[in-house]
Amino acid sequence: MVCCLGDQVAHPPAIAEDGDPFRYAEEHRQGTASAAPAIKAAPSPPAAPAPSANPLRLIGVVRKGGTVKAAVSLWGETVVMAEGEESRGYKVLSIDDEGGVRLRGPDGAELTLPPSTF
Repeated sequence: MVCCLGDQVAHPPAIAEDGDPFRYAEEHRQGTASAAPAIKAAPSPPAAPAPSANPLRLIGVVRKGGTVKAAVSLWGETVVMAEGEESRGYKVLSIDDEGGVRLRGPDGAELTLPPSTF
């Protein structure tokens, strides 16, 4: 690019030999340009927790209006049930904040879902 200023013709400064348009050729020859700081790679995000092997898990205990209910995940579907209520063949037998939730499965077997470790 050539620029005219009246009778004079102005030439843009030469670009450094390495092709960096932000440095002038004179800087490159004189060695006054400082080295760019090293760029550190961002730490990788923590691995997602492995999906639970058990398709049934206790999400938490809900208290509303004096009623205690359990939020349970049944094959990825979250249901909220009180004692005596049933969903997908699983009936809530008891709910305990510290001990978890006892259920009776469709086959009649009883199982306990421990409290969440979150």
